[in-house]
Amino acid sequence: MKHTVAFAVAAILAATAGAAHAQTMRPGLWEITSQTQMPGMPAGAMPAQTMKHCVTPEAAAKPEATAPGPATDECMLVSSGTSGNAYRYEMLCKDGTRMKGEQTWKGDSYTGKTVMEMKDGDEAMTMTVTQSAKRIGDCPK
Repeated sequence: MKHTVAFAVAAILAATAGAAHAQTMRPGLWEITSQTQMPGMPAGAMPAQTMKHCVTPEAAAKPEATAPGPATDECMLVSSGTSGNAYRYEMLCKDGTRMKGEQTWKGDSYTGKTVMEMKDGDEAMTMTVTQSAKRIGDCPK
């Protein structure tokens, strides 16, 4: 189960970083903060994780190249699309884990939420990851 949760968190972070590119995104340095909550965890939530991601002009010009997709060979994108300023996607992993997410854009920032449903034997578990991101400047040279 620990391996599944670690993999799932990594997959969500990869998917949300990629989803950011699928909308109109300016090249530059972006800061993405994610907060994970799982019912039944002693603290109820894991500490927030913040990562910085440099979006090159080439990546910003080709959003399809970095849209959410297989974070690894274990998961694949089954649907995605935009509506207004929102981007929605669904991923399915070989182990039966299903992730559904949405990012909503406002200028050089977005907020999002991903809900992941997984099983460990007969035990079902749901994990929710909320994200916020903003462009913080130019990429380092």
